[in-house]
Order: sequence, then structure tokens, then C-alpha cells
Amino acid sequence: MKKWMIGLLALWPGLALGQTGFYDHFEGNALLPHWQVFPVPRALEYNITNSLLHITGLPSPSSPKFSSNDGGIHAQFNPVSGDFYALARMGWDAGELRFMAVSVLGPRRERIASFAYRDTEILVRNGATPWIAFPAPPPGMHDFTIRRVGGDLHFSLNGTPLTTLPSVFAGPATRVTLFFSVAYPNPGLAPMHVDLVQIVPSPAGAAVFVAFALSTLTRRRR
Repeated sequence: MKKWMIGLLALWPGLALGQTGFYDHFEGNALLPHWQVFPVPRALEYNITNSLLHITGLPSPSSPKFSSNDGGIHAQFNPVSGDFYALARMGWDAGELRFMAVSVLGPRRERIASFAYRDTEILVRNGATPWIAFPAPPPGMHDFTIRRVGGDLHFSLNGTPLTTLPSVFAGPATRVTLFFSVAYPNPGLAPMHVDLVQIVPSPAGAAVFVAFALSTLTRRRR
């Protein structure tokens, strides 16, 4: 990395591992130790290539007692109090009905905000309201952004504002969850993908996005 890029990263808190907040760009070929698969380890079939987490199968519980197969990953991080910026870059291939969501939670798993895709809909909610639906974009990679500013949660898709909801839980963000679901029975799963997950104090949000864009540009030039 160029020296000026290292200096840029040093200007804002919450960007380096071990500091306040969370950042994962899914480098390497395995989930980092901070992620845990739920509800059971076999609930998720996946691979990591080219800095993308690919969800390729949801084999559990595969029972006629349930209408879907579900699984996900969650991670804890050092608390982010007050305003924060959260970004999940997620996407999907064309295919059958699926559900994927990113949720930001508090220390006792209080729901702060959730942002989801389901077939033809984009869904948002806070800790109190039911899902609010918007038309979904076509298959591909998309930026799901949540900003908590004061007492409000601002939801944006690909930089376009969708709605603002009250933030009913004012405590710190300490956990992020990625959840995936597909109808059962199902002949197969058109893959879903995650490129980036980050949650940082709000002043650092723009800096992280710039740093990510610069790193992506650097890789593409190689």
C-alpha cells in the first residue's frame, strides 16, 4: 500500500482492526475467526474467492416441519456508541425466491436496524416497526447503507435514500448478523454474495468508503 494511503487511513478512528467498529472485506479463502455460523455449523455452505463470500447452499433443517432452510453468520465487535455508519455490499444471482439480510444489534442482541433483500423487494426495519418494502434492483452487487444520526436511522441503497426511521434503541452497536434463507423444498440455490461489511463511528464512515474504493481500484490495476 502507498505511504499516502496509509496516512489517509490513520486520520480516522475505527478503521484498523482492534479499534472501535468492524470491517471485513472477506480476503483469503476462509471466514475469519470473529465470524460464527448459526444456528449450527452445517447450516451454511459457502466459499470465499476474489474477496467475495459466496453462499452456495442452505442445507438445514431440510424438514417438512419447516417452510424454509436458514443459516447465517454473526460477529461481535468493540462497541460503537452514538452515531454510526454501516455498509454491507451484498448481491445475488438471478434465481428463485431467497432472503438475505444484514442486521446491526446491541449488546443484548437488541435490534438496532435491519436491511434485507427478498425476491422483488428491498426491506428495512428498526427494532419496533414491521418490515417496510421497496422495489428491488436487478441481480448484481448493491450497497446497503445504514446511518444512525441522533435519534434517526437513515437507509440508503446504492447511495439513494430510501427512508428514515426512528432509532428505538439508543445503546451501542456491538454485533452484526448476516442471515440467509431459501424456501423448502428447493431444488437448488442461486448463489448470494457478500463483498464487504463495515460498521464504524459516523465521522469515519466516509473515510472507510474512500479507503475501500482506493483498495479496490488498486487491485483492479494489478
